[in-house]
Amino acid sequence: QLGLFHEATDKFKRALEGSNEAISQTATLGLGLAQLSIAQSVIQDGKAGAAIECLELGIQSCETMAQSGSISAEKLRGDLHSFGALLPLRAFSSRSPGDNE
Repeated sequence: QLGLFHEATDKFKRALEGSNEAISQTATLGLGLAQLSIAQSVIQDGKAGAAIECLELGIQSCETMAQSGSISAEKLRGDLHSFGALLPLRAFSSRSPGDNE
């Protein structure tokens, strides 16, 4: 199942490269959802650092769409942030000080 989310991530990224507005919104939400699902899977394997990377990519994709006023993107962004709050503190302490935004 995890491989399907990675494949979906690749396809959504390709769709975002040269798409129109309607495709872009769908691909952005799909990318964020895929990243959340990957983060949920990798944290079960104890890979908190990988989970953070997935969450950051998902949040970035939602932020690009936030300007359009999409409620779905805002809800997904909240889900990504909420899941990040559940990660162990040690996952954040191993990051360099310049990594926080």
